[in-house]
Amino acid sequence: MDDQKHSYYINIQSHEIVREPFDVEWDFKIEATEPQVAVLERLFDRNDETDLESYIRSHVPFLEA
Repeated sequence: MDDQKHSYYINIQSHEIVREPFDVEWDFKIEATEPQVAVLERLFDRNDETDLESYIRSHVPFLEA
């Protein structure tokens, strides 16, 4: 198992995680292992799902929050 840390560049708005700083406009540089990056990707995915659920919920006026 490769527990060596590598540099990753993260764009918070677009939820992109890349290894090369020239691929995207990035906000943060982190040092992380592959499993840690996988966890971060799952958190980004979960955030997208929650945003979609909130968007759908906001169009149902008769349900209480």
